[in-house]
Amino acid sequence: MKNLLFVLFLLLSPTIFSQINVDSIALYMFEIHNDMREKNGSAKRYMSKYCKQASKVHLDYLLMYGFSEGHYETKINVGSKILNKPIDRYNYFNRDSVKYNDIDYVGYVKPYKYSSEICNYQTITLDLNDKSLNRKIALELIENYMVSKLHYNALFTSNFDEQINRCYFSVNYKIENGKYVFYSVGVFDRSLTKRINLTKDYQKGYNFIY
Repeated sequence: MKNLLFVLFLLLSPTIFSQINVDSIALYMFEIHNDMREKNGSAKRYMSKYCKQASKVHLDYLLMYGFSEGHYETKINVGSKILNKPIDRYNYFNRDSVKYNDIDYVGYVKPYKYSSEICNYQTITLDLNDKSLNRKIALELIENYMVSKLHYNALFTSNFDEQINRCYFSVNYKIENGKYVFYSVGVFDRSLTKRINLTKDYQKGYNFIY
């Protein structure tokens, strides 16, 4: 009988856990934050591959070592590199540059620069039978950020609306003492060139990673 119950548990568990899709949660967070930006009169953001890589590195670190250091990391997390600050993690991946000419000088500049990072963790009570589970988790994660003024400003301010604004949210979770603890990291960047000069490069829409 015990063996039968164990087999049933193994069969049912993947179905339960598969309802929690961290990639889906991250996409919902992106869409919810863009909807709120639009309501606040701010320009929508696009998704950034550099922000995705930087946020994923920090998320993996938080899951492994905990949240005591906040935005700063003291342990090696990418090969032999110690990426201590959020901008260090972003710049590690942001290696693209373009050539420019200034009279008799030729130089190189990175088209995008780091803006900010937000990160948090929280315990969430889940109804695993809820068909809108992932969106509700995403909304709760966004709402938790909104409690902090600094986090709120990073999400919704429009200081650089003349530029292309981009971001990415990475999400994962642990089960601790039978409770679901979700970790999320959002990283934001922006273009150095004004939006009007770059719009043609963003024809695939907001949900495509550029």
